[in-house]
Amino acid sequence: MTEQTMIHGLDLNGWPDPDRPGYPEDPEKDGNHLLQCDDDAPEIWPWNVATQEWGTPETGQPVVSNPAWRYIGPVKTPAEIRRMVNTIADLVSDPGEAALIRQLYG
Repeated sequence: MTEQTMIHGLDLNGWPDPDRPGYPEDPEKDGNHLLQCDDDAPEIWPWNVATQEWGTPETGQPVVSNPAWRYIGPVKTPAEIRRMVNTIADLVSDPGEAALIRQLYG
């Protein structure tokens, strides 16, 4: 990791573990993640645990350690989003507001 992408131990390109640039959040789990190269539109890239590479086993790409790549985060499934919305709604003390949160976002 270069000085340009690190400040006080924080990875400015968003990689969750500054000591392992190019590896996603929870690299022991297959899943889709948002990555962005330079100013291009973010792209969904699958992470393959078996190969420790981005992409499918047939089209795997080497670990992205190029400083032009930025990690945005994991792509959440609809079920994960519903759980997050319900957790937030459960924290709201007003039942009407909680119901509205579930209606709008759940």
